[in-house]
Amino acid sequence: MGGITIDRIAQDAPKGSPLYDWLAVWMARAPLGPAMKVTVRRGSAEISYILTAQPLCGLPVVMEVNPGFQGWSDGTRAVVTSGVIERSQSDDEIAMFAGHELAHVLNGDVKASGLRERLQWENDADLLGMNLAICAGYDRKAVLAGWRRSDDKNFFRWLGDPTHGSLKTRIRTLEAMPAPPCPLAPASRPAGLRSAS
Repeated sequence: MGGITIDRIAQDAPKGSPLYDWLAVWMARAPLGPAMKVTVRRGSAEISYILTAQPLCGLPVVMEVNPGFQGWSDGTRAVVTSGVIERSQSDDEIAMFAGHELAHVLNGDVKASGLRERLQWENDADLLGMNLAICAGYDRKAVLAGWRRSDDKNFFRWLGDPTHGSLKTRIRTLEAMPAPPCPLAPASRPAGLRSAS
């Protein structure tokens, strides 16, 4: 990356830190503007990419290598698993996962006081996450396609998820919501959302 090998970058990683986390930190520290060449070698094959750092969002979205179909946030970043990326059929579907988790960070959702509050947080994250995805240029129908596939394949959906509610209800709510004003400004966020302190 930029003439520096991954081995060299890994030497500076904090002890016990996964390399992919440190790599994300290292790339985030890259100066804005100048292009960086990233070359990936797999066996004898080599693929090069040219990356240019641009300030888009101060909140990191991290991919964790994990086959699970899930995402979460820790109050400072949004995490989407490699399982989400592998099973998604479009960037639109990934955008909803990332948007939902970014919404938790923006809303200051860290530790709910109970199940009712947690369910409200999830509903709010759905709405803001969809708004973020739409304002970023993703298509609402394509965003929800992955949720529909997931619900169709979920043979245990009758058990329900008490923290997230029915996927069918969540999809209907997101389909019915009006188009957000873009760019999405804090003053235009739906009423009732918590702001991070």
